[in-house]
Amino acid sequence: MSTIAENRALNNAEVRSGAILLKSSPLQVNVELTGICNIDPPCLFCSGKNFGHNYRPLDVSHLEKYASVLDRCEHVNEDSFGEPLGHPGLVEVAEKFTANGQVFSFVTNGLLLSPAKADRLAACGPRLGIHVSFNAATDKTFFALTGKSFSRVVENVRYYGETYRRLNQGAAPDLILTFIVMKINRHEVADFLRLTRDLGARALLAPLHDRPSVPIGHFGYDFVYADEMLPYGELQEIGQAAIALAAELGISCILQWDANRDSAIRGFAEPGVATPCLIPWRYLFVQEHSKKVFGCPYLRIPFGDLATTELPEIWNGETAQGLRRSLAAGEIPKFCRDHSAGCPLVMAAEGSRLAGTIEDRIVVGTNDLGHLGSGWHPLEHHKEPIRWTSRRADFLLRTEGRTRLIVEALSWGKEQVAGWVEVEGQRLGGFEVDGSDWHELAFPLPPAGIGKATRGAIGTDEPWSPAALGLSADTRELGVAVRRIWAE
Repeated sequence: MSTIAENRALNNAEVRSGAILLKSSPLQVNVELTGICNIDPPCLFCSGKNFGHNYRPLDVSHLEKYASVLDRCEHVNEDSFGEPLGHPGLVEVAEKFTANGQVFSFVTNGLLLSPAKADRLAACGPRLGIHVSFNAATDKTFFALTGKSFSRVVENVRYYGETYRRLNQGAAPDLILTFIVMKINRHEVADFLRLTRDLGARALLAPLHDRPSVPIGHFGYDFVYADEMLPYGELQEIGQAAIALAAELGISCILQWDANRDSAIRGFAEPGVATPCLIPWRYLFVQEHSKKVFGCPYLRIPFGDLATTELPEIWNGETAQGLRRSLAAGEIPKFCRDHSAGCPLVMAAEGSRLAGTIEDRIVVGTNDLGHLGSGWHPLEHHKEPIRWTSRRADFLLRTEGRTRLIVEALSWGKEQVAGWVEVEGQRLGGFEVDGSDWHELAFPLPPAGIGKATRGAIGTDEPWSPAALGLSADTRELGVAVRRIWAE
């Protein structure tokens, strides 16, 4: 039995026994090769570039440091912030791993998938997987998002598919076309599915992850990240229609917001094992340029640091064991609730919240999941947990029988921020805060018309960014920092 097969057998046994401390290695390891992208300025929705991940191409020899893990895994996935086809060693890396009997895959924008590279990649056969980011079905929308030619991507993908079939006795390639569903392109989902069929590929629909950023470039479309994110309910409706059309077209369609159709959670599942997610048993992402290690493709923050800890220790570290322990008990880990972006399990938990579970006090980092809607930035810790609002941040709060709404906020780096608070579309009043201390912003609630679960919002008149003020490289659109919201 090969080392890869032995590791799979051991992992299967540990998963079935509910082991928390593992002797097996991950079945999939994500690696990276470059931070340079050929789309510059970057795509409007690219938060990675927005936050400065522009590291130079890495020498592929760095992969040898992780041979003890890479040699045992079934699947190696290139997960750069840059364009992998722009790295001079990408094709050689693909050839090496596929020749070793392992699956190798990568995500590309397709613009550099030249005939010469396509020929060599197609020769790798069924162990080679390619995801191509489309995010559009027309030249107009693609250009508005990227500033590049959509027809070039389509032509490159068509050539690769035809070449693969020619070199592999008519077999279909492992080729997935991805489409992040946003306000700008939601009307093109059906045409995208038809194009996917025409190109002989599979489709993957994904949400715009909760990683808000401000676009660096502009291609004729005013892209506001928070406005482009679609509510979970709308994603569900789009997904239902897409699945129905895909069945009619005879193609596969993955929905990244649906745990039953998601490629990650479903791909790591084990028949007969009821654990809702096995990713912490089977996956690692070694981010070489930052020396950080991530335990899930949906996590915003790492759970290990290679500058201080060896990879085997991270794999079985306290955080990793905590994730496994919670999932083995059928629970969504708090670490995932606080730090995930686009996780279908967390999205479903938030999307299915009931009015009866809404509380009259929101404490960030404790019960904010299920109470905070769109427009909030990821959880941060500054002595205590806080979240920044963007231009507008929505929330749910129980206000029945209460007379006042209070928001505890400050602005930190910004001298003064002005804004407003509303409930159920009715503006309660304006506010001004500065960064000197926490402010308790109190507003009288309307005497009537407020039910058990009240929909509210915190708005900012003029959002700001730390980068624009020279405070840091953070280019996010910010309003105020919030640590509590309550009704009394």
